[in-house]
This record gives sequence, structure tokens and C-alpha cells, in this order.
Amino acid sequence: MLKASFLERQSHELEQYLEFIDSQISELEIFNENLGVLSKSEEKEILSSLGKGVFVKGNMNEKKLFVEVGSGVVLRKTPEETQETISLQIKRLKELRIQGLSQLDSTRSQLSDIIEEIEKDFSSKEESKKNF
Repeated sequence: MLKASFLERQSHELEQYLEFIDSQISELEIFNENLGVLSKSEEKEILSSLGKGVFVKGNMNEKKLFVEVGSGVVLRKTPEETQETISLQIKRLKELRIQGLSQLDSTRSQLSDIIEEIEKDFSSKEESKKNF
């Protein structure tokens, strides 16, 4: 029973993990599409998000972006270069999703086996009680 409880908890955690990965993939795909629109746009004015639904109107003098690449390091990249980076992140997340789905399937299979075993034990005990 303890193992079944552990597997059920692990299954729930994997489901939450997969939901998180799906939301990250979705956000990155939308972001990647927006970068594509930006790279093709001839507009000079832009609304830039400051966060929490607050925007500022500005002029876009060039299309090079400031992209944080980790540890506070910022590089200048074109929208196309940034799209390549985002595409790689999406690919990695999809690989993690596949691994997570495999783990979830394995966990559910183990849980199913344990439940089946418990049901067999219960049925055999019930049969033993009827024979007495």
C-alpha cells in the first residue's frame, strides 16, 4: 500500500510537471511567432511591455534585440537569431516532455500492477472466508 501511495503521488507530480512544460512550450511558440512578425514588420512604433499589463510606446530605430543569455549576460541578436535560440529551447522542452510522458506511463503501469495485485489478494481472502 505504501508503494501504491508513493506511485500515485509521483504520478500526480509528473502530471503537474508535464502541464508546466506544455505551458512553457506554448508561451515560447507564441513568442517565436511574434518575433517572426517583428522581423517582417516595417513599423517604426512599438508598444513595449514593462510588465503586469503596463506598456510604453516607443520608436524602434533598429531591429537588433537585447537578449539575456544567462547569468545576467546580454547579447545583441537579430529577431531571426533569437528565433533560432527559441526554437532550440522548444525542441529541448519537447524532448523533456517525451521523457516525462514515458516516466508517467511507467509509473501508471506500476500502479496498475499493484492495484491488480491488491484486488487479487482481496478476492482470494473473500473466497477463503466463504469456504469457512
